[in-house]
Amino acid sequence: MLTKLIIAGFGGQGVISLGKLLGEVATLEDKYVTYLPSYGPEMRGGTAHCMVCISDKAVASPLFSEPDVAVLFSEPAFEKFAPATSADGLIVANSSLISPKVISQCQHAAKMESAALTDIAHELGSNKVANVVGLSLLLSKYPLVKTTTVAKIIKERFPDNGSLYELNLKALHYFR
Repeated sequence: MLTKLIIAGFGGQGVISLGKLLGEVATLEDKYVTYLPSYGPEMRGGTAHCMVCISDKAVASPLFSEPDVAVLFSEPAFEKFAPATSADGLIVANSSLISPKVISQCQHAAKMESAALTDIAHELGSNKVANVVGLSLLLSKYPLVKTTTVAKIIKERFPDNGSLYELNLKALHYFR
């Protein structure tokens, strides 16, 4: 099965990191992966998105026009990528930064899951884990990879910083 994901938001929201994390996890689970990051020259505060394909078979190209899953952290990202999402796809929306009116007017995907990802991350202790909170919501609705494998990669990323590791684990398990 091939799953095409778009992850998008502002630079600094961990969009690129989340795509890379998903790619690493899927690879560790013996899946085929392509990963294509894209960000504006401004980086932090500018637009950022990445395309990730995860499959049980070889993936011919990292490019696609219709994602199966869109994880969207900002309103400009939502306005750009929600309409492109497959009619039977899933959109995960950060209602902390995307207005409820914009979310409710979206008719593009079969499933819409929204939560105040940035606010939840702030309550956990740092806005920096909003991307992992988003991943938690995604995996609770669309079990693309195993949470245990994600936790293993997070541990590798923060081996000497117990507090960042623990914070990311809380974020990862928020919706589980």
